[in-house]
Amino acid sequence: MRRGAVNVLSQPKSGMNSMARSMTLDSRTLVTQISDHLRDQIISGEIAPGSRIRQDEYADAFGVSRTPLREALRLLESEGWVQIKPRSGVEVISFSPVKVQEILVMRLLLEPLAVRVGALSHTTSDATALREFIAPAENADDSAAEAYEMSNQRFHYGLYGIRAGQVNVSPIYQTLSTYWERYSRYRRVYFTRDKDSVSHSVGEHERIYAAWIDRDADRAEAELARHILGAGRSLMRSIEHDAELSVTAELKQLAERYEFDLT
Repeated sequence: MRRGAVNVLSQPKSGMNSMARSMTLDSRTLVTQISDHLRDQIISGEIAPGSRIRQDEYADAFGVSRTPLREALRLLESEGWVQIKPRSGVEVISFSPVKVQEILVMRLLLEPLAVRVGALSHTTSDATALREFIAPAENADDSAAEAYEMSNQRFHYGLYGIRAGQVNVSPIYQTLSTYWERYSRYRRVYFTRDKDSVSHSVGEHERIYAAWIDRDADRAEAELARHILGAGRSLMRSIEHDAELSVTAELKQLAERYEFDLT
């Protein structure tokens, strides 16, 4: 593969009319670069749900053989982003309320326990650094959306004690990050933040942070779980267009644990 920038195919949300985009090579392995780039495009919606990834076109765009591309796609399949179908090719996983609930269950099994650890083990410098990410955006227009997502992620990861560069160090952090990103993909496509939703989210962040900085693990766990459940309920309603929600038994049990009404 040549040095410098390489053209990478991207698809608009319609899944039609592929166009090239550049990616600068760095120190990551080739397979990691390809998988990271494709994952980012799936999360952002540039590669549409249900669309096919044509391996020959993407291999040409990256300027590589199909071998590293296939390895990258297998990695993305293991993370739940794509499905490799024999004789049918590679398809980006479509959205569904059931999948959202599966992701929410995993987040609720992982993150409330992670915040307990963070609440009891954080340092003064951790608390100072985390404070700036509570209110990541003053508005919810398109120019602020990406900054909001990044700050929101940094706030949550900071609660759990995940620092920059640590996600790939711990299997626990890797799993947590995987489900966070899957959820983020749904939210970016289906849920449009407005000023009221941002204000509500910031208020919940404040309550989580207050419990966390007080080292009140029980309160931090409960506040965070209800925050995840509330955001999940809004997302499911967006996907279902406000129809009555059909909640899985696993999610219902977790909601009851934290005394949260999903209806």
